[in-house]
Amino acid sequence: MIIIHDKQLGGIEVIRSNRSSSKISFRVTPQGTLRIHTSKLIPKILIHKFINENISSINSLIDQHKNKAFFFEDGLKIGKSHVISVIESTNISKTLVTTLNNTIYVKTKTGTLKTKTVQDQIREKALEAFRKEAKTYLPKRLKYFASTFDFNYKKVKLSHASSRWGSCSSRGTISLNIALMKLEFPLIDYVIIHELCHTRHMNHSKAFWQEVSKYDPNYKMHQDILKTKSPTI
Repeated sequence: MIIIHDKQLGGIEVIRSNRSSSKISFRVTPQGTLRIHTSKLIPKILIHKFINENISSINSLIDQHKNKAFFFEDGLKIGKSHVISVIESTNISKTLVTTLNNTIYVKTKTGTLKTKTVQDQIREKALEAFRKEAKTYLPKRLKYFASTFDFNYKKVKLSHASSRWGSCSSRGTISLNIALMKLEFPLIDYVIIHELCHTRHMNHSKAFWQEVSKYDPNYKMHQDILKTKSPTI
């Protein structure tokens, strides 16, 4: 991965593959970073040209991401067991964000809570809270369903690097997004079952959905609800 810079967009991550295709695509990561995917054969000048030609669509996607992201405020619940507590004061010169037990304490100067700098500071602590909860809950829940329904997987990975709720590799590695902890428990279960079923069907064929329906009869409803949600934190 390399980083290129654009006057309007700032730093942009570029992921290059060994494919010979001339296709260039873009997406916004859960962290809000613009990421370009292309071949190693495509020179930087063509990447910049692609960005300029698609600047309207790119800005629209970035705006969508911002609208889906959390706005951190006093009393906001984070995950299943954490909460934010904000103290604003005119006497505070520097924002301090700390976590004690299950509370994320924010001490900041009056009027600065909505600024990007303070929101980013809180987001870092929120991500730590999501990781902590995900590490405690998700692997155990995955293991429970695998054992109960006789699924086999190699290992589980937890991250927030993808815009997907989960994935399953052909080698049997199941990846789960830590943002799952902001969903209702039945939706978390649906995602886990979905990925476990991919260990038997590496596609979305009729046979795959029949497999899913065995373990989640309400999967269509859960799927529809999940379409209204975003893994952005």
